[in-house]
Amino acid sequence: MNNQKILELSNGLFGQISVGETCDFASSTRWMKIKNEIEGQVFSFPDANFFSTLSSGPGAIAASRYLYAFIIAAWQFANKKGLVLGLGAGAGVIMLLTLFPALSLTVVEIDSQVIRLARSYFPLISFYETQGRLQIIESDAEIYLDQCRDSFAFTLLDLFSGDEKSHNNLLLINKVLKISLFFMANIITSKTDISIIERSLNLNINIRLMWLLAAPSISSEKANWIMTNINEISPEIQQYQLFDNLTTIENVITANKYFKYILSQVDAACFYR
Repeated sequence: MNNQKILELSNGLFGQISVGETCDFASSTRWMKIKNEIEGQVFSFPDANFFSTLSSGPGAIAASRYLYAFIIAAWQFANKKGLVLGLGAGAGVIMLLTLFPALSLTVVEIDSQVIRLARSYFPLISFYETQGRLQIIESDAEIYLDQCRDSFAFTLLDLFSGDEKSHNNLLLINKVLKISLFFMANIITSKTDISIIERSLNLNINIRLMWLLAAPSISSEKANWIMTNINEISPEIQQYQLFDNLTTIENVITANKYFKYILSQVDAACFYR
């Protein structure tokens, strides 16, 4: 039986934003929703078998399973600077910054209320801002890409823009490639529409798709796809391994244990094609 509590409601650019917690006998999560669609959630009380000395409260473990795919990009460029389009609850941002201590991220988010709520209820956002490893820019993603003069090792697209979320993500990819050689984009669509999406991109790059079994969106025929042009996957990722001496914040977790845990949550439905 789930026990759900609303922490705050706010009016955002795309509808009502809610932040809340859900507790049951197995786990506790804190989440952010826009018009009842999950925009990020993290586990509050991780499994002690995998994580050491984590304090209670929202932590660094993403409960939105499609976000685990973003680890592939961060692992390839663990000491570089990445760009993230769309903040939400910051679940993926927190996860990557915790897992890869030499990584820094710039996040572009258009909605000031999303930024405020993320800082207020997901405190690791403010922590990494203070550390200088996270920069949040309030801007429309398309405008930012048009005006950006920086370059990034990779870009992650995870935007909410109503019912046209996937369509808008696809339109931005051409702009992304001007400042970033590699990208990963969260696309919500049916499996049968993938070939149509590939043709519509009209990109002179090698598009590869990774499917993550996630909670269906909109209908039982639609779910999260991760589209990427990262051509090579590190052997360590294929074997679900990281170096044992790659550590994160003191008394939090080791990347090795964390990586093995989250990869165990992604079952055999995860594949490249």
